[in-house]
Amino acid sequence: MKRFLTKRTLFFGGVYALFFLWSLYTLDPDFGWHLRAGQYFLSNGVPASDIFTYTASSFPWVDHEWLSDIFVALVYQLGSFWLLAAIYAGMWTTAVALVSKKVPYAIIIVGVIAIMPFAGVRTLTWSVLFLALLYRILHAKQTKWQLTIPLLFLLWANVHGSFLVGIAYGGWVMLQRRSWRLFVLGCVSLALTFVNPYGYHIYTEIFRTMLDGNLSANIVEWQRFALPIAAAPYALLWVALMVYVNQRKWREYITFDTLLFIWSCLSMRMTPLFVLISLTSIPSLISRLAKTIPKADLPQATQLARRSLQVLVVICLLIPVLSSVLTKNSIHYPVHAISYLKANPCKGNLFNSYNFGGFLIWQLPNTKVYIDGRMPSWKYEGKDYMATYNQVLTEKSVRDTEFSRFDIRCVVIENTSPLYSELRREGWNIKSTDNTTSVLTSY
Repeated sequence: MKRFLTKRTLFFGGVYALFFLWSLYTLDPDFGWHLRAGQYFLSNGVPASDIFTYTASSFPWVDHEWLSDIFVALVYQLGSFWLLAAIYAGMWTTAVALVSKKVPYAIIIVGVIAIMPFAGVRTLTWSVLFLALLYRILHAKQTKWQLTIPLLFLLWANVHGSFLVGIAYGGWVMLQRRSWRLFVLGCVSLALTFVNPYGYHIYTEIFRTMLDGNLSANIVEWQRFALPIAAAPYALLWVALMVYVNQRKWREYITFDTLLFIWSCLSMRMTPLFVLISLTSIPSLISRLAKTIPKADLPQATQLARRSLQVLVVICLLIPVLSSVLTKNSIHYPVHAISYLKANPCKGNLFNSYNFGGFLIWQLPNTKVYIDGRMPSWKYEGKDYMATYNQVLTEKSVRDTEFSRFDIRCVVIENTSPLYSELRREGWNIKSTDNTTSVLTSY
């Protein structure tokens, strides 16, 4: 028992508690459609086209997270959201533990806080966990574990589209080591990513999203040069260590950490993967830093570093609290609107805010939505779904055309939306409202 209750075990028990509480009290806007998709797949198999909207019913939907959705549906049926929160918190904790050997606890905490805005019951969790597993396999003393890499990618390609990051990391390590063994395993792994319900079309969906330049303007997590406040201390700490240790040795900056840091600057959703991989290089950076300090000054410098990290940890722990107070971008889900629509189904089709799509799919399974979180990059038969949605919010002519075409008679929208004000001026009736969201109808 004493051996089990080590300092490291107790520490990561605390980390697990943080991830669990965060997972329990935060809801990913896309959780609803993931859950419903998993339930549908279990009952009917993988559909050939979209099943949740009336606007894109003919769109050839490729759900590159289909297996993750089934997992969510099964666990939710077994133990509701509580069990999902417990399992996903364990996955996040395990991923951090796998890559943070010999990393000071204070820096691990700073890294965990940096990851926290992206944590929770999310499909991204699988990529975080699998990237950590790939790192440990590639750096294990026994090379026999490398034979499991193809199996890892077979699973990864069916739970989340970020398996391409794993392919890139494996290729990076292969080139560094010039290993034919890893080259062969990489080729097999790449081939196995095509073993999924969609075949090569899974790459069509992934690259459709990756190459969509409009995502950064429409979706918060795809924004460029917009690292979350919680991630700033860790990023600054990593940059400071890299610059101080490497100085003008430019080749030392060419690392996979650096590539992921640049990628996270171009799309903030890559931040957890950057933190994960960069944690693996922290011990080496600290060791090299210590060598630059005279032995006589080392005790004093070590003490100063510890105190500085303690202050940094306190600041990082306060950041989520301050951020929740200051931010105006948090999503308030339309609970009152759902209650009204369950009791009073819409007499036509329902137009909804983009942020509410997944929640409505979950709470109103018999009501199709106008748009949801899967659709920012969807373009089909000359229609750009996200662009049209944005036009509906601001352009009356487009709105009238869409409302007439789809017989839209109900709207669930934020009270701050320009559409809310326009519909009120046009005589639409408020059927349900709270401080943030309203249901408006044309009847």
